[in-house]
Amino acid sequence: MKTHTTLKSKLNAAFSLVELLVVIAVIAVIAAIAIPNITGAREAAQGAQASYDAASLENMQNQVEALTGTRPDAAALETGVNVTNADGSVVTFKLE
Repeated sequence: MKTHTTLKSKLNAAFSLVELLVVIAVIAVIAAIAIPNITGAREAAQGAQASYDAASLENMQNQVEALTGTRPDAAALETGVNVTNADGSVVTFKLE
């Protein structure tokens, strides 16, 4: 048996304006909590990368100093420092 829907039942099937506003408010609260956390995570990652880069630079400077007796600065390591080993092989230390 076929049933016909009336106009009144179609109108009752929709969301009310209050329901939509509540959903928008909930989304806004979640976004207000999440956005600062995302920004904080990005800043923490940048700080960790800077710390890693500084440790890598110091490690490379220590290696060159151990092999040559002189400590290169960061500018020298950016262009590359060639070190000749005791066996005559050349090792290039370069920041990338």
